[in-house]
Amino acid sequence: MFYSLLPVIPIRICFIFPVYVLIPCDSLAANFTVTNSVDSGTGSRHEAIEMANSTANLGPFPDRIEFDIPGAGVHTSTPLSFLPVVTEPVIIDGYTQGHGTTEGEGDSLSV
Repeated sequence: MFYSLLPVIPIRICFIFPVYVLIPCDSLAANFTVTNSVDSGTGSRHEAIEMANSTANLGPFPDRIEFDIPGAGVHTSTPLSFLPVVTEPVIIDGYTQGHGTTEGEGDSLSV
């Protein structure tokens, strides 16, 4: 039999493992959807730009403005007043409408 004169101290062995959570970059950006072609109000371009301006970007991920205007064919929206100034990076993606195409010299978009 073995006897020790030293006090017995229980030792707990703990392992710490880092946990990594993968978050898609798009989920860090706020998305705003234009749902009509009117000049202002709910679902308009004006509202989407104002909402994007009032929402802080998270790191390098800019907010997104997308389009989902119901109905078939080309939707034309002519501003009756100046659009709000964009105050921080934002992606305005007209191709989310589904049938958007560039026309002319590449500086216009039909949705």
